Amino acid sequence: MTKDRLIHLLASLRILRFYVPHLTALGAAIIAGIAMGFVTIMGRPPAVDTTDRWALPRWAPYVAGPKRDEMARASIWVEEPGKKRDEAVKVAAPPWRFIGTVRDGEKILAVIELDQGKRVQRLSQGEALPNGAQIVRVSAGEMSYSENDAEMTLKLFGVTKDENFPGANKKK
Repeated sequence: MTKDRLIHLLASLRILRFYVPHLTALGAAIIAGIAMGFVTIMGRPPAVDTTDRWALPRWAPYVAGPKRDEMARASIWVEEPGKKRDEAVKVAAPPWRFIGTVRDGEKILAVIELDQGKRVQRLSQGEALPNGAQIVRVSAGEMSYSENDAEMTLKLFGVTKDENFPGANKKK
């Protein structure tokens, strides 16, 4: 370093003479922090106290059977406390399902599935369904049948009101 540069550096440090007590306190704090860090790092870790350990809770399956039966017998589920409710009448689903219609020449046939989709059968108007009901009418996308003196109609598709839909009933 040249002599002029050294004088210039000392002159600039002369401005800091008012802050010497503050800078001294800052340096002492930094040195004390570093020393405490080393003391903490070099010391032994505290012993682990294993007496405070707690056991994980054991899993037990939830048993709802007795509670469910008790709630089912409670009188809140009947209309009158002294009166038992009637057993619900279960309507058995027919052993077949209407899944479509096909055209065979001029005739339209109903397509049903049996045995939960294992077999498929085609039936025409006037034939009997597997449960004994008679097919009254078969048209495109629907089948009507008579069972227990009541006529039922099954439709594959609902009526659409969208005039842009190709199968919509358009009124002019």
